[in-house]
Amino acid sequence: MEKILIPAYAKINLCLDVLGKEKNGFHRIDTVMAHVDLADTIRLEKRDSGIVLETDCLNLPASADNLAWRAAELFFRETGKIGGTAIRIEKRIPICAGLGGGSADGAAVLNGLNRMYGNPLSGAELAALGAKLGSDVPYCLMRGPARGEGLGTELTPIGTRLRFPVVIVKPPAGVSTKEAYERLDRMD
Repeated sequence: MEKILIPAYAKINLCLDVLGKEKNGFHRIDTVMAHVDLADTIRLEKRDSGIVLETDCLNLPASADNLAWRAAELFFRETGKIGGTAIRIEKRIPICAGLGGGSADGAAVLNGLNRMYGNPLSGAELAALGAKLGSDVPYCLMRGPARGEGLGTELTPIGTRLRFPVVIVKPPAGVSTKEAYERLDRMD
């Protein structure tokens, strides 16, 4: 497989309790997450070596600062696979909106490269890699609603087929997840 297109679905938190802060700076949470139909499109293409990233979003870094790039680096480093990839992100998930867009993109890259390079990693191994990238990445690798505990990476699928409409409104201003937690910490 030389090329692959993968949807990277946004997620919403149906509830979110922040239970405390760990010494490493991360927060313990209890949340219920669900995917929504809003998605970025990730196009991966095999290369002999190196990573190239392009995006249609001017506010999104096309460098090693991007979670999709870091996901590709991590995949090649952890699997020992020789090769590279060109990544194209068609951005539809608003950034700084709490919808897990960066995590979804990173998860899609991990999943896509795993398929492209012969599935060297199991689902559990992909989730463990994803957790190294960010707390939402393991959830973005799965489908269906789930409860997230601990740092959000301890996932329990919720067996429901409920489908209901959700209206997502994103004002022009945004807040990064990091900034939101920093503001919460200042509130004590």
